[in-house]
Amino acid sequence: MATCKDYSRSVVAASDELRDIYCEPCLDGGKQIEAVGFCVDCAEYLCVECYKIHTRFKAFKHHVLQDKDKMPFDSRKSRAHDVCVERCGNHPTKIVEYFCRSCDILGCSVCITVSHRQCENVDHIPDIAKDLNSSEEFKTFLSELESQFKYINHYMDRIQVKTNISGDLTKQGKAELRKQRYEINKFFDQLEADVDRRMEDIDKSNKQGIQAASGTADSIKDSLTKIKTSIESKKKANKNCELFITMKQSKQSFDKLDKQYEKLRQESRIQTFFLTPPKQKQNTIEIGRLRIANFVSNIDIGEDNDAIWVKGLATIQNHFLAVFEGERKTVYVVDTRNTQVVDKIVLQCEFAWRMTNVNTDQLAVLLTSGCQDKIQLLSVDLSGNICKCSLINIQNFSLSRSFIFKNRKFFMIGKQEIIILDMEGNRFKTFPTRYATDIDTGIAFSPDGKHIYLTEPTKNNVTSLTLDGKVNAIYRDRYMTSP
Repeated sequence: MATCKDYSRSVVAASDELRDIYCEPCLDGGKQIEAVGFCVDCAEYLCVECYKIHTRFKAFKHHVLQDKDKMPFDSRKSRAHDVCVERCGNHPTKIVEYFCRSCDILGCSVCITVSHRQCENVDHIPDIAKDLNSSEEFKTFLSELESQFKYINHYMDRIQVKTNISGDLTKQGKAELRKQRYEINKFFDQLEADVDRRMEDIDKSNKQGIQAASGTADSIKDSLTKIKTSIESKKKANKNCELFITMKQSKQSFDKLDKQYEKLRQESRIQTFFLTPPKQKQNTIEIGRLRIANFVSNIDIGEDNDAIWVKGLATIQNHFLAVFEGERKTVYVVDTRNTQVVDKIVLQCEFAWRMTNVNTDQLAVLLTSGCQDKIQLLSVDLSGNICKCSLINIQNFSLSRSFIFKNRKFFMIGKQEIIILDMEGNRFKTFPTRYATDIDTGIAFSPDGKHIYLTEPTKNNVTSLTLDGKVNAIYRDRYMTSP
């Protein structure tokens, strides 16, 4: 880029009278021709001919030009680069140089005139971007950008861990498979190969998913890297106007990252498995039963390496998991994106029994204080912070140790009955059931809301009831213990 040979010609005199300013490309050729315009991108003054060339050639097609009335007269051109140069997506001939605070939208003069005429808080970007580097908004933006990098780096670490888990599971499964084959006889060679192939298929599927997750993670990090590179470049060049525009545009892209992270969570899931002996070893047609589960991740919420007693789980605010720990009477809030505990609350009571969702941002915990059963409502905000809301006293009832919320009613388990309470704790309806319950009985609704499921841990049962208390079906499984 050419520079002015003699900046003294363009200095503004004390009387505010302007001295001659010459075309810089022509000065390089030894000619002194008066400048009639200025190119913001080249940071050069231009004569009539050079100005015309800038409007004709494709190389200068997107350059921003200023005529003699608008061009800067500071010889050092200290702010020549710090102007708005981004063209408007809706009006390509116009430059984005306004920001509507009322609507949080960038726009050109036409956008503001047409769509934001009634808005009271419209600012000229060069005016509000002067001290952008020291503003709290920009500092917060940089902090959020770094947080996004922490999230994606954490996911990439988890992908590597899951790669190792999948490989270890395959090795363990094959070792167990060979042991069982040895204990039976060589007749099971073909059966071994079949189970081996199934494990290999699972491992292959796991690796394909992990590879896809790795690609998604790389894509997210590439996007964040481009934003960070652009921010650092414009910050270093003191292009605060462009920096402001890039910051605003990038913040909008952050809102779209949740879908990418959800895609990443789906892709990074792997299937875990273990081999169990066949039910009978004589005249059997299987060498072993391959039991498969989808492994997502481990979440460690232990304190001081002590074991915890999880008595309830609930999803809340999209990507948070509420974990209810009975012994400590504590509800933890875990961010499932990085499996970190972000907040917790300790309940003041003698006993804490069960937890259930109330809506997308509220939980309810069933507890006992003195001789009174109560329901403590808890609220979780978008950042994962948890706090107490109202406390509901349960009237004339002190036997329930399990409950669930449905259609603005609490369904609670009593001794051979199910009690329905309203939001004030008053008994709304009761229907009897011949199904005897104990202290560890759990309750849930069917997806269509037409049946109630109850667990009986001592009998390893799950029972389906109609809404009037009649037994519809009972499920048992020898592998299901203490449900």
